Amino acid sequence: MTMLLRMSLLLALLATAPRGHVAAAFHCLVLLALFFPKFGKHQDFWLALTSLQGFAIFYSWGSSDNHKYLIAYWFFTLYLALLATKQNKDLFKDFCAQSARYLIAGSMLFAVLAKAIHPEYMNGDFFRFTLLMDGRFKVFTILLTEVDKSVLEANAAAMKLMRDSQQSEMLLQGLAEVNALALFLTWWTILIEAIIGVLFLCNKKPLFSHLCLMVFMITTYSVATVTGFSLVLCCLGYAHAQRQDLPDKIKLFYPCFFAFTFVLGLSFGEII
Repeated sequence: MTMLLRMSLLLALLATAPRGHVAAAFHCLVLLALFFPKFGKHQDFWLALTSLQGFAIFYSWGSSDNHKYLIAYWFFTLYLALLATKQNKDLFKDFCAQSARYLIAGSMLFAVLAKAIHPEYMNGDFFRFTLLMDGRFKVFTILLTEVDKSVLEANAAAMKLMRDSQQSEMLLQGLAEVNALALFLTWWTILIEAIIGVLFLCNKKPLFSHLCLMVFMITTYSVATVTGFSLVLCCLGYAHAQRQDLPDKIKLFYPCFFAFTFVLGLSFGEII
């Protein structure tokens, strides 16, 4: 079994979360392919995973994370690649590389569009709230701003009180202290996602494209530990890199970061 299929199977096992009987069927299929690699090389296996992932998304339509959709698209890509290439390894890699390129470009450019049409993102409110309320950003906020742990704890207590009392408003502490960082993160995210989207869409400078994607992944997922998004981008980046004239270190970054994602996913916010 190729490295790409192994990474995709681990992605399926660790970053997707169907519920109930769907979860049982889903994880049994993935484990079967991990123990018996022959199953993971058959197109119908990936069609089954795509169907179960799609059902899980439909079942929890209003609460499914964005990366769940991207994972489903990737599973369907593997199905089409295996179906169309008839086990020809070179054609399979070419198909996956081209598809991964468009999935990376599309996900980045649509992410920029979604941010651009939401005023609460463009004015920095999203990151102001995130820096002060999201536990994954606790260490980051304390290290890079003048906000201390007591302010974050007070905000968390205020949020709990608001929920318990069913109030509609609360006053966040520390807004002035995080304002500059929130605005920087707002525009940095827009800029880097736009650059990556355009570079992969044009496909003119693969080395620069992958370096930008690597910078995005390191700077994003070392702070916001969205494991599923990190893992699927590792699969997509690796698939595309395999058919480009790139140094081996660039290609190896993706499986290495795939593994390291779980270290980054530890809840460092609970340490301080």
